[in-house]
Amino acid sequence: MRLRSINPRLVRALPAAVALLVLAYFGYHALHGKYGFFAYSRLVEEHAQLSAEAERLMAQRRALEARVALMRPDRLDADWLDEEARRSLGYLHAQDVVVIER
Repeated sequence: MRLRSINPRLVRALPAAVALLVLAYFGYHALHGKYGFFAYSRLVEEHAQLSAEAERLMAQRRALEARVALMRPDRLDADWLDEEARRSLGYLHAQDVVVIER
């Protein structure tokens, strides 16, 4: 097939069509690709969720560290120890009044 037999308008439009196809290809992958905009949005959302979870766990850790600090022999609080033993073991003093709510 000779080049002269191809329509000249088609030959002039071919580079623009190829450029448009390349642009569409890269545009699609810029949005939907592995590192595209939508993947980035998911990563930002996941980062926010994980940051909130990390903050919650850090608060829980601080609370547990505070409870452990109360159990150290050099700083042991007798009232706290009594309350903790009652709560965990279910013990009561003879003078305690038990109120059962229904």
